[in-house]
Amino acid sequence: MVETASAVLLVSVIIAGVLATGAGDTLNDGVRSAVCLVQGPACDETWVDELRPEEPEQAFLPLGIPPGGVQNEGNRQLGRQMALERGWDGAEWECLDNLWQRESGWNHEAENPSSGAYGIPQALPPDKLATAGSDWQSNPATQITWGLDYIEDRYTTPCQAWAFWLNPDDSVPGASTHWY
Repeated sequence: MVETASAVLLVSVIIAGVLATGAGDTLNDGVRSAVCLVQGPACDETWVDELRPEEPEQAFLPLGIPPGGVQNEGNRQLGRQMALERGWDGAEWECLDNLWQRESGWNHEAENPSSGAYGIPQALPPDKLATAGSDWQSNPATQITWGLDYIEDRYTTPCQAWAFWLNPDDSVPGASTHWY
């Protein structure tokens, strides 16, 4: 048992060392060059590149900023300022940011093609946003005001809205509405 644990530890240390030094890349390049000689994938591609499916249009990590960063940073900063005015900083800001990154990417012109939800908070029906201002279709501040009011009225805090978005029913493991 001790010998097995020692062997596993030794292999782990070796793998970590190979990854840290980039030796794996050198080995991969050597193998790829040899394979190219016997009609493997094109010499400027790796086996992984050859077999990789096309990237989806938009992919999000489970939490935090989507790959490629925030495309609507001005709207996001405005939202942060407006959330701070309500006392929603720290964890509450993180929850709001996560929620609206998933809903719209902070894009005030975002429209869900299947539901018709619109704007930064993805209001449905979209004209609900008019209760915050007649410029609801073009003004990020109007949309953010409506969204913050909605969250406060329905969930009390952004973290409670985010928790609902992630998993509204604890009795069903993995259940999620992905709406709030």
